[in-house]
Amino acid sequence: MSNCAKMKVAIIGAGISGLLAIKTCLEEGMEPHCFERYGQLGGVWVYDKHLRPGQGSAIYDSLTANSSKCLLALSDFPMPHDLPPYPRYYHVLKYFQDYATHFDLEKHITFNTTVLRVEPTADFEATGRWNVRTRTEGCEEVAGVYDAVFVCSGMYKAPHIPDYPGLDEFEGLKMHSNEFRNADCFDDKTVVVMGASNSAGDVTADISRRARQVHISMRHGCWVVRRMAVDSTPIDMMVNRRILQYAPKPIVDRIAMSKASVNYSHDKLGLRAESSLLRSEVMVNDEIGDRIMCGAVQCRPAVKRFTRTGVEFVDGYKIDNLDAVVFATGYKLGFDFIDRSIIQDSYADLDLFMHIFPPKLKHQTLAVIGCVTTLGGQPPVFELQARLAARVFKRLVRLPEQDAMMADVKRRRDILFQNYGKHRIFFPPVPYQEEMAEMIGVKPRFSELFLTNPKLAFQVFFGPCYPATYRLRGPHSWKGAKQVIQESWNSTANATKTRVPMKNQGQGDMVSAQANTLLRIGLAALMIFVALTALIA
Repeated sequence: MSNCAKMKVAIIGAGISGLLAIKTCLEEGMEPHCFERYGQLGGVWVYDKHLRPGQGSAIYDSLTANSSKCLLALSDFPMPHDLPPYPRYYHVLKYFQDYATHFDLEKHITFNTTVLRVEPTADFEATGRWNVRTRTEGCEEVAGVYDAVFVCSGMYKAPHIPDYPGLDEFEGLKMHSNEFRNADCFDDKTVVVMGASNSAGDVTADISRRARQVHISMRHGCWVVRRMAVDSTPIDMMVNRRILQYAPKPIVDRIAMSKASVNYSHDKLGLRAESSLLRSEVMVNDEIGDRIMCGAVQCRPAVKRFTRTGVEFVDGYKIDNLDAVVFATGYKLGFDFIDRSIIQDSYADLDLFMHIFPPKLKHQTLAVIGCVTTLGGQPPVFELQARLAARVFKRLVRLPEQDAMMADVKRRRDILFQNYGKHRIFFPPVPYQEEMAEMIGVKPRFSELFLTNPKLAFQVFFGPCYPATYRLRGPHSWKGAKQVIQESWNSTANATKTRVPMKNQGQGDMVSAQANTLLRIGLAALMIFVALTALIA
C-alpha cells in the first residue's frame, strides 16, 4: 500500500462495536467496509419475537439497560436529556440508530451479508493483509483483500446449556434465556431458572408474576445491585469513578459490598455469594429481593440431577412436579470464520493482548472488539478498544514484543481465574479504560485541568467517569466534551422530574447546593494534594 492510499478495512458485524469501528476508521482516514448478516444495524439490541438464524443473545420484553445513560453513551454523542436515567432496550437501539445517522455510517454497511472466511493473504508476512470471503443473500460468494480487519461479531455466539444427569429424560419445557421474551407461557407453572446473571434475575422476576412458584438455582450465589442508590442516583455513577482506583482494594471491596447490601440482607434472602462482590457473580436487578420476600421466588443451590418430572438440588431438596427449566447460563464463544490459531473459541485458551489483539501475528492488523464484559457501561469500553486498534493499525501506537504480550495475556487470565474460580472476562471498566486511554494519548491529565479549569478537574477526577472525558485532549478531541461533562449530572436528575410540588420548589436545589458545598470543602484538600503530586511527578 502506498503512503497516500487509504487503508481498506473489513468490519465484521454492524452492532455497536461495528458502528464504532466504522466511525473510528473514518476519523483516522481509513476506508471501512462493514458486513452485517442481518438486514438491520444494532446487533443484540434489535428486538425480534423469534430467534433469527444463528442468533446468540437476544432481547426480552422487560429488558432495561444495566448502566445509566450518561455512562452508557458514547464519547462524542450524548444521550438525550429527556431519556430516563436507565433506558429501555428500544431507547438504546434508537440511540445507536441516531448515532449511525449523525455520523453517516450506514452507507458503509453491506446488509444481509455473511462473512464466510477470514484468512491471511499469501504475502501476509510482508504486507499484513487479509482475504475476506463474503456472501450476500441471493448473490455469489465474493472475495476481497483488506489491509486490516475489525472482528465485531460479538462474544455471544451460541447458548450454553450445562450437561446435568437426567436432563435428556426431563419431560418438561426446556428453554435457554435467549428464547425468552415474556412469561405468557408460564401461567400457574412450577419453574426453575438456572443462573446468577442479570438475565437470570430478569427472567426470574418476570416469570414469578405468572407462575405458581419460581426457584432460582445458583451454584455460588450472587451479589444483587440495584440500579438506584439511596438518594435516587444511578448506582454506577457512584462507583465508576477514577478516584476509587487509588483506594486500597479492600476498601473498594467494602464500598462495593455496602452499596449492594444497602437495601436488604443477602444472607436473609438466600442470595449471598461465597466471595466478595468484585470476585463473584453480580446481578443488576431492582425486583428480585421483593419477589423473594413475597414468596414468589425461592433461592436454591446448584442442581444435582433432573428426573423425568422433577429436579434434585445438591442440598437434597427435591421438586417432583417441575413444569419448566430456563437456562440463563451464558453463551459460548464462537469465531467460526477464522482459524482457531488466531482467535480461540474458549475463554481458557483465548489469547488476546489487551483483550483485543492476537499477539502471535507478525503484523497487528486484526482486532477483536467487544470481547469483554464489564461491571458498568460497555459501549464506551468498546469505543476505546476501536480507537486503540485503529491507531495500532496505522502504526501510531506500537505494541510490545510478542513475548511481552503473551506474558500480559497470561497475567490477566490468571488474575481473572483467581478471582472467579473459572475462566471469564469480567472486571470494573474504569481501570481498563484508563489503560487504553493512556496508550491512545487521550487520558485526562489532572495537572493540566487543575491549572486551567479546577471545576472541570473536580468533575473529571472525583465525579463519574463520563465517556466524554476521553475527548478532552489527544487525538480526535471534541470541543463539546466539556459541556457534556458539565451537563451530565443534570441530564440524569432532571429526566425524572416530571412533577415538582409547588410548595417544595427550590428546597431540593438548596439542600443539594449545601451538600455540594460540604462535599467540595471535604475534598478540596485531597484535590490539592493529588494536584501537587501530579505536578511533582
